[in-house]
Amino acid sequence: MVAFVVAGAIVAGLTFNYDNLINLAIMAYQGIVQIAVPMFLGIFWKGGNKHGALWGLVAGFLVALVLTGFYPDAIPWMNGLTSGILALVVNLAIYLGCAFLIPQSEGSHRHPADLRAGLLRRRLTPRRRRWALRRARYPRRPRHAPRRSPPGGRAPTP
Repeated sequence: MVAFVVAGAIVAGLTFNYDNLINLAIMAYQGIVQIAVPMFLGIFWKGGNKHGALWGLVAGFLVALVLTGFYPDAIPWMNGLTSGILALVVNLAIYLGCAFLIPQSEGSHRHPADLRAGLLRRRLTPRRRRWALRRARYPRRPRHAPRRSPPGGRAPTP
């Protein structure tokens, strides 16, 4: 943590020119927006894989970095759009290309509760294993959720 703060202070000291700071902020935003492609497609589409996510992020960030060096404000032949948009397109193309060309690993389609229970199954006693499997199938209700009265009609005592 301290190393990151020191590195940030060094970079800020070296680039203490408002134009450089603005370009650094634009480059940071264009780099961080590259996370959107694997995040949203990973949530809503089951066809992606880790190779596409990793190489899409790397390629998208590099395209944004290089194009920001050449066109700091906007790319003229893209009607004023920034390099982050073109980098997103490259990121998406690589993500989809890897998704269709590289097969997914064996366990990437399993449910997270099954994965968690599988990890816990290796180290637990039989009694704790049953508890963990039951907890994985039926997660706890949140603490702030109101209690319901049982079918008999009596409200539980706190």
